[in-house]
Amino acid sequence: MRKSEKILVAMSGGVDSSVSMILLKKQGFSPIGVTFKLVEGSRCCDVEAQTHAKAVCKRYGIPHYVFDVSKEFTNEVINYFIDELKNARTPNPCVICNRRLKFDQLLKAAKKLGASYVATGHYAKIRKNPRVGKNIASSAEYELLKGLDEQKDQSYYLSFLPKKWLSKIIFPLGNYSKDEVYKIAKMEGLDFLVEKKQSQDLCFIEPKLKGLFMSRYITGVPGDIVDPSMNILGKHLGIHNYTIGQRKGLNLSGGPYFVVSIDSKKNHVVVSKNEKDLLLNVKDVALKSINFIGVKPKKPLKVMAKIRYQQKPSAAYLDGNVLHFSKPQRAVTKGQIAVFYIGKRCLGGGIIK
Repeated sequence: MRKSEKILVAMSGGVDSSVSMILLKKQGFSPIGVTFKLVEGSRCCDVEAQTHAKAVCKRYGIPHYVFDVSKEFTNEVINYFIDELKNARTPNPCVICNRRLKFDQLLKAAKKLGASYVATGHYAKIRKNPRVGKNIASSAEYELLKGLDEQKDQSYYLSFLPKKWLSKIIFPLGNYSKDEVYKIAKMEGLDFLVEKKQSQDLCFIEPKLKGLFMSRYITGVPGDIVDPSMNILGKHLGIHNYTIGQRKGLNLSGGPYFVVSIDSKKNHVVVSKNEKDLLLNVKDVALKSINFIGVKPKKPLKVMAKIRYQQKPSAAYLDGNVLHFSKPQRAVTKGQIAVFYIGKRCLGGGIIK
């Protein structure tokens, strides 16, 4: 990149995106701040977030724009979220949002504003691959890598990005830890961002209002809670309220019980007291809608994979559309995202089928 190059920076009003913009500015580039207006009630880019983003941009003499993408957000993220729950699957809206909405809209906004690249505050890296074409696992022109801070690495949430987008994306925080980002913010006098609570839940639903939100869109059909032998243990108010591995909220005596299966055809929630139940611990995980950042391997590939963000990667073979894990994986859940790695490189991910 050339110095003074225009780079569009996604500004959520938080510390990560603000420090990303500051770093680019100090490196001699010309950042342009953009905040997306999502749906009413969203905690990610609400009025306060827009105000903070605008204030930070003003302090550094950076232009700031607000783009209303509420319609697109509803169509691509909220409707997906509701549809997955209706079909007894556990959605992962962050991964889908990055693929279908956020980066797509950022690239479109960059084109409108004359910016050559887009940047976000994700803890990940993109590297131009010096080994293009030399082996299957390294055949992408640009590679998605884990961030330096293992505790904050967000490559999992970026695993569905199309490889053709990577050459236009920058992650300024890829070589920083969260503590270092906080220090930079304090040094810049942005203490109000350091003290701001970091969002950990769904950005478009207040945690205490999640039940109310779901009831607006999903009519729960009562059914039976059963054990693996189909003995009725209790009642549920709708299968969309449950996920594999769930222990709390079952309201069953004699527990603890764990949700080991959800049968949408029979409208059953299947539970077991046995934490080692074979329904709850599986080695083979079928995938669909796999996104490869590179060329799809033609033969089984040894990888490290994980079936949820907070999990540590586990050894597996990726053979076609199936991940064969060396050790049983607990609470494999339909609809969630499995992501696979070789070393620091994220090779992509797929939806658990």
